[in-house]
Amino acid sequence: MENFNYDFLSKEMILYRDYTQNTNMNFHTHNFYEIVIAVKGRLSYLVEKNVYNLSNSEILFVNNIEVHKPSFNDPEDAYERIFVHFSILAINQLSSKNFNLADCFIQRSLGERNKVTLSETEHQDLNTILEEIEKRQIDSQPGAELLKVASMLSLLVFLNRVFNNSKISDNPINLSEKIVPLLDYIEENIHNPLSLDQLEKIFYINRFYLSRLFKKEMGVNIHEYITLRRISNAKKLLSQGFNVTKVFSLCGFRDYTSFIRCFKKVVGVPPGRYKRLQD
Repeated sequence: MENFNYDFLSKEMILYRDYTQNTNMNFHTHNFYEIVIAVKGRLSYLVEKNVYNLSNSEILFVNNIEVHKPSFNDPEDAYERIFVHFSILAINQLSSKNFNLADCFIQRSLGERNKVTLSETEHQDLNTILEEIEKRQIDSQPGAELLKVASMLSLLVFLNRVFNNSKISDNPINLSEKIVPLLDYIEENIHNPLSLDQLEKIFYINRFYLSRLFKKEMGVNIHEYITLRRISNAKKLLSQGFNVTKVFSLCGFRDYTSFIRCFKKVVGVPPGRYKRLQD
């Protein structure tokens, strides 16, 4: 670890608390790995096509290509959540040959095993680590960045251990039986043209009713969801080494210009730069 840039690593891993009063949020993806810890209030997270109820003593894992959104159950309730964001580069640098710190984020299918329920002892251990990280984030004394990185490393080891030791006992809530086949079809045909007219004919559901049902269940319209799934797939392919022009053709965009524009709007950087950042 002697060659690590600790100032850089410290800035690439951030913990913050969010106090929310029933905010409406859309589906999105990140360019980093994320964990979410519910502190106050009970809320749900829709990840890919599964819904996870999240409460105290539970951790939600979300990777950089999983499409997700929170759902606040009680409009009168106040919520407090802890987020920790880890850049992919930081995790890669801190991992060892025998222990990949990204496993809890990537060694599973999309939308599967996103939630882990902690034992009482694990919950206490987690709170101790989180308190240490928060203390180091406001510490201005020399060496604070070293201690913060050390605390974040402890957190990542802890997360992977509880993930690897967890039993799959808390199954996610399924979406309606009309929506799941539609999501499966979109995923399987993300590289092909997809339109409401086409979906109406395939599923024998009036497109206006289908649009309303999708919006109610997913919180976004079908076109927005398809675009986000295409971008998520593009991020995955770019990180696997595919070139930009190949990715464009594999993700179902009508033309190269619209792909570049949509990718930059959703991700924040053009696909070429995103690919370079993953190398």
